[in-house]
Amino acid sequence: MRPKIRLLWRPLVVIWIAHHFINALTAQEKLPFVFRPLAGNQIVCWISIAILAAGLSATLLCWKRMGKSWRMGINPNEKTQLIVSGPYAYIRHPIYAIQSLMLLASIALLPSPLMLIACLLMLTFLQWEAHREEKYLVMHHGAGYLDYCRQTGGFLPRSFRGYRSA
Repeated sequence: MRPKIRLLWRPLVVIWIAHHFINALTAQEKLPFVFRPLAGNQIVCWISIAILAAGLSATLLCWKRMGKSWRMGINPNEKTQLIVSGPYAYIRHPIYAIQSLMLLASIALLPSPLMLIACLLMLTFLQWEAHREEKYLVMHHGAGYLDYCRQTGGFLPRSFRGYRSA
């Protein structure tokens, strides 16, 4: 990730996480408008919490599957192994897909103006970062990565057959 975008991305992650705690630990009438939920439903809240918990578990499994190839950001001088098994056999960006689902669950759990803005910006940044990573992976893995791209979706599976190398 480029340093300029990190200046905005990191505070958004802090807002995403801290907002839930601020909201839970402060009386609603004392919260500024941007922190107050615009709506609320207990069933939606519990479903959102379940999605967030499952998303965290799934993210940890994806990190484990990537092993030593997992990185935060892109280092153009480093060539990592192309991971195409496990969840990566179906989609190229399972961690970003899971995080996107978790962001949508966060909006459903706490639909405040601040959460809406933070999550929508983060969803945009995830798309941007996925595109940037794909350009890097094409440079480093060439035709093998392009073949993988033809068979798998970016954030959603193209099929449930899974990737098969040529």
